[in-house]
Amino acid sequence: MNNKSKQLVLKQTHQEILNIVTDNCALNAYEIFELLKKRNLKNISQTTIYRALNYLVEHYLIKPISLNDGHTRYEAITKDNHHHHFICTECKTLFPLEYCPIKENPDLLPEKFEVKFHNFELFGICSKCHQ
Repeated sequence: MNNKSKQLVLKQTHQEILNIVTDNCALNAYEIFELLKKRNLKNISQTTIYRALNYLVEHYLIKPISLNDGHTRYEAITKDNHHHHFICTECKTLFPLEYCPIKENPDLLPEKFEVKFHNFELFGICSKCHQ
């Protein structure tokens, strides 16, 4: 059996974090920690959370994103939930964008390149702050 055919087995901590990241948009480690505490997983340290996040990133289950706020944030990698973001630089609100330049224009990639994940964020002023 080769590595690609092996079934990935997640520990309870990994699965809980994956569930939280899948159910929410662009969470940082502290926000994940707070949500785990609400799920009665209070004995988990922040070190354990960072290790679990790294493990999930290494196995392409979640992706790190930067919204230029000084925190790494995480989102699930799913076919059903692929989106990007517009971030208002005034109110810091995050708006999901359904458009994907890579999905809409696959010919942008060099031949025989395989994308594992990608990020596309736009920064500007939202309509509410623009008034």
